[in-house]
Amino acid sequence: MSLSFARDPFARGQRTRELVYVDEACAWCGAKPATHKGRQYLYRYGWDSDGGRSSQDARMFCCVGCRDSYHN
Repeated sequence: MSLSFARDPFARGQRTRELVYVDEACAWCGAKPATHKGRQYLYRYGWDSDGGRSSQDARMFCCVGCRDSYHN
């Protein structure tokens, strides 16, 4: 389930983020964040337009800062 967390009214869409439990590192910084119980996770970011289209990044990241740095 993706959650919307950043709305861009001029681009008419919203950025989404999905929590995924995986055993791999962030595509940008190599971090492996974990919950207090030790389960490793990363976020899969995407974009949902007001017209109904949605897309997701192929790689997963530990935070939006790493995602933006990777794509810029």
